[in-house]
Amino acid sequence: MSNYFVQRDIDLSSLKSSFDAWNFSCLEVQVGLSENNLITVFCCQTQHLENMKQDWERINSEITADYLLKSRSDFEHWNTYLLLICSEKIPKNIHYKIENDTFAMRKIVATNKLLNSDHLSQIANQKILSSKITLEKIEFNAKIKPIFSEITTRLLRSKVTLGQSPSDLDSRVQWLNDELERITTNED
Repeated sequence: MSNYFVQRDIDLSSLKSSFDAWNFSCLEVQVGLSENNLITVFCCQTQHLENMKQDWERINSEITADYLLKSRSDFEHWNTYLLLICSEKIPKNIHYKIENDTFAMRKIVATNKLLNSDHLSQIANQKILSSKITLEKIEFNAKIKPIFSEITTRLLRSKVTLGQSPSDLDSRVQWLNDELERITTNED
């Protein structure tokens, strides 16, 4: 499976028959090596804001009852999203109300024309997998010099190694004994 969302073949006929004004599809991506680590996205598209306002909660409930409760693993159950897209502009209060609803699954709301599965995959990749994030390399002009304690400085200057041979172990024990003696002598 790829690192990006692909179309999932799933029977969505019950959703389609319950909500005529909506288009439904399903996407998934496998995360990690386990076949059970799937992130699933139910994509729901409508042209009219009124449909969004009236139907989103019922759609959420129906997907939960018909699909989410039958998920293939706990990972998939906890990593299922509802992507709601409307062609008309969605007011912020409705947008926030839907996205902040915590029942059953996470929700993502977008305003866009009706999209094909490739465009839906791009939205899911961006919103869920953060596929458009790029990290810039940060370079520092000044060389940062660490400040060490006196004992760390003495350790770094010593010829003590990290090897596991008996002589390396003896060398470290001797260095520690010498340091303890030095500290004890200096404190008295």
